[in-house]
Amino acid sequence: MKKLFYSFIAFSLAIVIIVSCRNDDNKTTIEIDDIEYNLEISSSDENNYVSIPILSTLTIEPAIPSDVGLEFKIDKIEGDGFFVKNLDDISSGGILTLGNFNKIEGSEFTLYYVSNSVGLHEYEITVNLADGNPPPPKTIKFEIKKSDIVLDVTSDSQTSVVGDKIPLNLNLSSNQAILPEGILYSLDYEIVEGEAALFDEEGNELDNPFEAISLGNNTLEIQGTVIGQLQVNFIVTANIPHLL
Repeated sequence: MKKLFYSFIAFSLAIVIIVSCRNDDNKTTIEIDDIEYNLEISSSDENNYVSIPILSTLTIEPAIPSDVGLEFKIDKIEGDGFFVKNLDDISSGGILTLGNFNKIEGSEFTLYYVSNSVGLHEYEITVNLADGNPPPPKTIKFEIKKSDIVLDVTSDSQTSVVGDKIPLNLNLSSNQAILPEGILYSLDYEIVEGEAALFDEEGNELDNPFEAISLGNNTLEIQGTVIGQLQVNFIVTANIPHLL
């Protein structure tokens, strides 16, 4: 009798388990959707000049965990220029190759664009994620203007004698509203007619070219060495420090 009782209990438990597995009310369905990411680009839309770096901030929303692999590439639509991650990369050869993917960390990163010509510059930026759907490619546009440097040369004297020094006032201005810090200007001069030498305010004869001119008023002196008309052409060049 005792043996029969144990057999009944075991059989009864087996039936309960089988019935429980077939109960549709205990099923749970979980649907997992991929996160949709967006790429936002913020950059200057004014005061964009040839050779002057333009800062752009790129943000992926929502934020991506730091351990998720992330890379991007840039493809040209039109324009002549290049991108770098940092300004120091320009002189060190860290210019980004168009069409190649570059690794980045974090959901926000910056790029600098340096143009070589005026007009519309347009590029497409594509982001890839190691896990999840990447954001749609985004187009970035720059309208590049020429940075005009104007040099106005005047003198209070139109006649002189051989050996005398004539003061020259050189006023250098630019149409660019915001000039980058550390910009250098060199001055080339060409004696088109006559013979002469140029001197700074301290009386030192100047090399040609020389980097001793800045925005605003600059005072030099010119000394004619032969009789006759004297004509001099001046050419100013802006030397952007990060491009040297």
